[in-house]
Amino acid sequence: MSLFLAIYPPQEYMSYFAKVYKHFDKEKRNLKPIPVDHIQVTIKFIGPNVGSKHTAEIIDLFKKFEGQYPKPPIEIESVKFGFARQTDPRYLIANIKQDDVIEELAKDISLLIRSLKFKDTIRWKTRFTNDFHISLARLKPTATRSSGKEVSDLVKTMDIQPPAPFIAEEMVFIESVMTSKGPRYQPLETIKL
Repeated sequence: MSLFLAIYPPQEYMSYFAKVYKHFDKEKRNLKPIPVDHIQVTIKFIGPNVGSKHTAEIIDLFKKFEGQYPKPPIEIESVKFGFARQTDPRYLIANIKQDDVIEELAKDISLLIRSLKFKDTIRWKTRFTNDFHISLARLKPTATRSSGKEVSDLVKTMDIQPPAPFIAEEMVFIESVMTSKGPRYQPLETIKL
């Protein structure tokens, strides 16, 4: 079971995401929207196979510092198809504006995880750790490269005003279990920032 920490956007953001989905409606044969309950900003991926005992210990450690974490402003900068480094993108994302506070939160989380020295967690900084974004949809396995080009072209025609930024007040430990229908997210614990 994968474990990660995420920030959920407020309910008002859902109408924005609905407008984005509507804009890409003609590509629904190629794009599969991310379920609404999966829409979140991943702050730190903790590990692909974290044991339940270690998960409980990690949560206990984070609870000790509740209310002392940086509260980052979350602002959608733009909707993009894939990341700048990708040659064959698969995800439609809402890019989150980089900010010192969100970087500081991610760093604090990494230091706490590293302090536990668990072998089933990612204790090192990965190359693209701080690509903060919200995944909105992914290309279906049957989609071709030309389908990706069509989605990319639609991104360029999008003129939907992003919602106002919000200050994150909490983060959530989420367990992700892979099923035959895709990942299933299970919120485990909410931590006040």
